[in-house]
Amino acid sequence: MAERRLVLIDGHALLYRAFFSFPPSLTLPDGQMVNAAFGFTRMLLSTMAELKPTYLAVSFDVGKTFRHEEFADYKAHREKMPDELKSQEPIVQEILHDLNVPVYSMLNFEADDVIGTVAKQAAQEEEEVKVLIVTGDKDIWQLVEDKIHVYVPGGGRRASVEVDEAAVIERLGVTPEQVPDYKGLAGDGSDNIPGVKGVGPKTAVKLLEKYGTVEQMYEQIEADKERPVSAKILEKLLTDKQMALMSKELATIKTDVPVDFNIEACRLSSYDKTRATATLLKYNFKSLVVSLPIDEFEQEIQEALF
Repeated sequence: MAERRLVLIDGHALLYRAFFSFPPSLTLPDGQMVNAAFGFTRMLLSTMAELKPTYLAVSFDVGKTFRHEEFADYKAHREKMPDELKSQEPIVQEILHDLNVPVYSMLNFEADDVIGTVAKQAAQEEEEVKVLIVTGDKDIWQLVEDKIHVYVPGGGRRASVEVDEAAVIERLGVTPEQVPDYKGLAGDGSDNIPGVKGVGPKTAVKLLEKYGTVEQMYEQIEADKERPVSAKILEKLLTDKQMALMSKELATIKTDVPVDFNIEACRLSSYDKTRATATLLKYNFKSLVVSLPIDEFEQEIQEALF
């Protein structure tokens, strides 16, 4: 039996990337910018062609989450979504709807949490399914396991990369399960997660190599005569203990979000190609029509012929 693949896309990550990668001169006659919508759709269709998924779904963030309640400054330094980008979200949603690509989102949770929950469900309940998460965000690397990999799309001269467990260890120096611990100690500037002052990536890796987790480190480090850090760093660790534990919690992707996931609803060929074509033409995305995946009718013909 051929491998079945579920591709999960971090919607806003792809949308932002498209907005800053495609020229703002891409507009409709009324002046509406469509560069992000065009770029998103082109990258989406390119991903479909390259990864050949059996199933496909997208997740978007929907406002503030429980992390903002735990730490008011979480992602506080990030700028508000530009109006020129926000106005293109309905176009993207329309195209996804016409492609029959389900969008999974949940109030009070990030897209990462929804993706994590869906990925774990698919990997555990559907034995023959391999999950590929499409995002450039390293936070999601903590989900990597035998049946769940991360796919980082290429761009320019940079080739696409599939991240497995060995790649996580090579790039970060920790296992996927330790990524939240790593961020708990070293912090994460992109999400404004503080970590421990004075502890960087190299020190975090040394500590996790010795102790495994942040919690085990705090249980053992004071009495450990062979601890891998100086007395000065030990003092910083003890001073910022609660910050380290909170930072780990902020960095931990939830995998138990109450999302109603149905893998068969994500089957890629189940869409109306005529309607999807009309929508692409409406937004003057003529060059993308040839990249649309086959529909059920075309699939039946191919199966009958071959």
